[in-house]
Amino acid sequence: MKWIKRLLLGIVVLALVLIGVVVVLLATIDPNDYKQRIVDEVDKATGRQLALEGDIELSFFPWLGLRLGTAQLSNAKGFGDAPFARVEDVQVRVAILPLFSGELRADTIKLNGLRVNLSKNDKGVANWDDLVKQKKPAPAPAPVEEKPTEPETKPGLTALAIGGLDIQDAALHWRDAQQGTDIKIAPLNLSTDEIELGKPFDLKLDLRTISKQPAMDATLIVQGGVTLDPERQRYRLSDLKLTLKAQGETLPAGQIEGLVKTSIDADLEAQTLRMTPLNVEALSLNLQGSLDVTQMLDNPKIKGQLKSETFSPREVLKVLGQPSPPTADAGVLQQANLEVAFNADRNTAAISPLKVTLDDTQLTGEASVKSFEKPQLSFSFALDDIDIDRYLPPKPEAPKEAPPAA
Repeated sequence: MKWIKRLLLGIVVLALVLIGVVVVLLATIDPNDYKQRIVDEVDKATGRQLALEGDIELSFFPWLGLRLGTAQLSNAKGFGDAPFARVEDVQVRVAILPLFSGELRADTIKLNGLRVNLSKNDKGVANWDDLVKQKKPAPAPAPVEEKPTEPETKPGLTALAIGGLDIQDAALHWRDAQQGTDIKIAPLNLSTDEIELGKPFDLKLDLRTISKQPAMDATLIVQGGVTLDPERQRYRLSDLKLTLKAQGETLPAGQIEGLVKTSIDADLEAQTLRMTPLNVEALSLNLQGSLDVTQMLDNPKIKGQLKSETFSPREVLKVLGQPSPPTADAGVLQQANLEVAFNADRNTAAISPLKVTLDDTQLTGEASVKSFEKPQLSFSFALDDIDIDRYLPPKPEAPKEAPPAA
């Protein structure tokens, strides 16, 4: 038994020596000496020019890491001189020791100053088509009968954890010559806590979008918790908060501000999605409700409901930049609320029931449309009581009689 122990000890010592030699050799290699070879390989594989303007740094223990300085990839032919993509700084590190036990544990992935230009010309050709084109597969050989064998089990990852994502000062420019679209998203910032599958983590995203046609400038802030469980195909966004501020020529009164609060649960295996509770604040309205989607991937069916708090129609018109209509009774158009339930699929949509209260009047009913290609509309509404005179313009004052002539 002693010789077995000595043999094992010798194997361990030899392995440690080999690892040490590899680490020393790698530590003495300067990756910047291979820049030109990397550039040549990218040119050979893609036909694009890669420029490595910054330094390349490698680390080997206890983290296997890469840090890449300023780099950019040229655009496709016919799409101008602006680079297809450019980045100022990239940092990625993976812990070495956990890899031996099947665990992938990465440090925070950092990406700074990313610039991406996506375009389509007037012929519908995109500047990424040459990067995603696949070679035609070779014809499959004739099938050969083989004896059934037991499926081979390959070791997989037992755990996946990332210290987080930190994307700062990113920008995306999208242009479509066919549609006349020109949209810029800049800046875009994204940060998260530690990401581990099956466990919730916090996310924060903020971005600004500028569109030329129609002219619009919008800022979006997203905050919430995220849970990713790809093994069970379940995904959750909890306590999600979306804040929107936008200005544009097509918006009511030229601007709009809104806030959406909700939690989203998606189950891709069951093909379901649920948003509850769903709260929307915009245009002086406060709406509460829920939304359910079934057969999400095959034939989406949507079902939901919304209910408003009491609001002032005059205030809504003011926010929309519209004057309130003159009425004989100044006390009308001061209080209203609505309640609606709806459902829809690819071919039909229906509202049932619908309840609207305006001052002292209540409207109830339902409506539906079948076959969107050749719409068939049907509706039924009932009004309980209304005094139309209160909503008509005020009567003009009678002209004063002129005094009798002397």
